[in-house]
Amino acid sequence: MKRFRFRLKRVLQLREQVEKQKQQELAVEMQKELRLRQRRSWLAGQIERYYQKLRDQKSGVFRPATLQGLYNHLASLERQQSDAGSQLADQQEQTAQKRDELIAASRQRRLLELVRERRIQEYQEELKREEAVLADEMAGTRFLWRQREGQ
Repeated sequence: MKRFRFRLKRVLQLREQVEKQKQQELAVEMQKELRLRQRRSWLAGQIERYYQKLRDQKSGVFRPATLQGLYNHLASLERQQSDAGSQLADQQEQTAQKRDELIAASRQRRLLELVRERRIQEYQEELKREEAVLADEMAGTRFLWRQREGQ
């Protein structure tokens, strides 16, 4: 009996490698997105602290230089937060693109796996047919032997 050989095995292996690469790329993009979210959250906390410092300055001794410094730093933090929001939106788009690429690579791999499964099934059916033919031949041979011995 012949052994099963899937002729597209190397193509399937290549598609599996591409899928793994896409998974790694998606993981990198998700890490970048997470870092941007954390930075944005940290900036929001810093901004809240500086607003609290401004509220404390209004009830205490009035020092214009300190107040101006707080406002300047607060404005800087708000710009950084705005920039982080823009970067996060861009990063989310890149992450979505990588996710779509991974989905496409997974579909391509799965398609070849389905072809392989179909071919295996066809191979097994062919084996069953060959075994049935062989069994019929053996039964026919036995029958002829018994007939000869019975004469």
